[in-house]
Formats: sequence, C-alpha cells, structure tokens
Amino acid sequence: MPVYRGERFIAAAIESVLAQTYREFELVVVNDGSPDRSAEAIRPFLPHPQIRYIEQQNAGVAAARNTGIAASSGAFVGLLDQDDLWLPDKLEQQIAYFRSHPEVGLVHSRVECIDETGAPRTCEGAILVRPFTGLCAGQLLLGSAIAGVTVLVRKQCLDRVGRFDQQFAPADDWELWVRIARLYPLGFLDRVTAKYRFHGENVSRDQFKMQQAVLRIMDSVCDRFPDVPKSVNPVDLSAARSRVLTHAAEALRARGRRREARSYWREAYKTNGDFEALLAIIGIPARTRKRMDKLLDSMPRLSRLLRWYLYRVLTRLWARVPTTTRPERR
Repeated sequence: MPVYRGERFIAAAIESVLAQTYREFELVVVNDGSPDRSAEAIRPFLPHPQIRYIEQQNAGVAAARNTGIAASSGAFVGLLDQDDLWLPDKLEQQIAYFRSHPEVGLVHSRVECIDETGAPRTCEGAILVRPFTGLCAGQLLLGSAIAGVTVLVRKQCLDRVGRFDQQFAPADDWELWVRIARLYPLGFLDRVTAKYRFHGENVSRDQFKMQQAVLRIMDSVCDRFPDVPKSVNPVDLSAARSRVLTHAAEALRARGRRREARSYWREAYKTNGDFEALLAIIGIPARTRKRMDKLLDSMPRLSRLLRWYLYRVLTRLWARVPTTTRPERR
C-alpha cells in the first residue's frame, strides 16, 4: 500500500485489509514522503502484528510499490491504493482460484466504484474492466482494462519479469500486466472483489498525462517485444493507437490548447485514417463530428471523396505549420 497525501482515506483502506477472511497475510504500508498527516493516521494500526510500516523519501507510486514488494515475504502480492477498499473475502476467493488454476500467474476481478463518501457511483469515466485471460499480452496492448486494486499476482512472476517501471507512470501498472501476460496466463474471477474510490485527487484524472504514458508504453512494448504486436491484427493496433491520440487531443482541447490538440488529431488521422479526427482538425465540434461520421458511413463513395478533398487541403496547410508537439511514432 503506497501512501502519499492519504490521510483522508488511509484508515478505511487498512481496515479493509484487516477485515479479510483469509488470515495468512501481511500488509506492507509504504509512506512515500507524504507531507500531510498520513503518518498520524497510520500510527494506531502499527501495533498490529501483520502490518509492516516503511517510510521513504518521495519517489512516486511505482517506486513505493516496488519498495513494498521487495519488503514482502509472501508467495503472492496484492495491490491496494490508500483510497481504495478490498471486500472481506477478496483474498480468500482469489487464493482459492490460484489453487484450482496452478498455471495462472495473475488473477484479476470486477470492481465497484464509490465516491468520496463511500456511496456507489458509476464506473464510467473512472475505470474499465474486461475479462482478460490466458497469454493475452497482445490484447492488453490494445487497451488496459484491468483494475489494479483487484490484482493478485504470484511473486515469482514479478521476480522473473521485473517490477513497476516509473518511466511509464501513471500507466506503469498496465505496462507490467503486459510483461506478465507474455509469459504467464492471466485468470479472471467474475465477481466484485474491491472498491475503487473516485475523487478529485485521483492521479489518473490527468488524462493528457495518462495518454502520453500509454503512447510511450505502446511504442516501448512494440520495440522490446516484437512478438506482442504480431499476435494481434495490425488494423486493430492502429485503431488502438488512434484512440489514444484522440483522447490526448480531447484532453488538450479541454485545456484550451487547441493548436497542440490539432497535432494529435493529425497524427490520429495519419495512423488509421480516422475521419472523425480529420473533421476535428478543421474545428468541427464533437457532437457534429459524430453525426457526420455516422452519416457518411452509410455513403461510402461520398465519404471517400470528402476524405480525399479534406486531406488534400489540410496537407497544404500542414506544410506551413510546425508540429513541435506531435508525438514521435515508431
């Protein structure tokens, strides 16, 4: 459990671990140089024999998780952020899954979303879960949909593939899942085992920073592990990259950085010919873009003609405009 500015929710997170029906666990809490009163909130729990407490200078979530993994002594590693919760039978259910599926290296589950008060809320815009199973690194490369709070992984997997890589923050967990899924089958427990708390301070809310990290991961995985992109349809991979570029463009547009957004839209169009990206470049609003895209899908000849015309016009404009913010492609 990495902790940074966690004083509001850390006690509830710790209590959710102590409430586990499976009792053979240790909880390693890593205070990552938190400047608030997190240490005071943690202190009442320290006499508990199953809790270990470590303090370090601030180094980021990935580094704090790695510190906790290095200090742990169990055969399995679970992740719990300071503001999330485990359901009482999480470990019991997942350990039972591992016992009946000895080939699996990592098991994940469904998640429930809650707000700051603990009340249920929709997971839309917060977190997405898909039932990834087997040696599925290629499918994971197309988009992460594993809730880290639900993950339980064999420590021997981490000893083999390595741990969290800070250079890919805040999407470093996704990059690690891809590395694991290359060598070990994943398992999925089709039930809710944890609660993800969505609030104004979530690190993952910086969507532009997140999409930049995802682009770095996609390029890095393709470079280091050529077998991974080869295991999926190239069209699907191009579409996945285009989606990431589109999300980055939308995040920039929301910040008023329209010129930078256009460079990402341009790259999205060049990646897979996304017509909506082409419309975005010329400033057509999102709702109108979607209507036009849907309409032109039913008129392929007109669609091809309009794409060709717009692309010719925009190509001439692009030649005059520097693109210093455009992300590098592989």
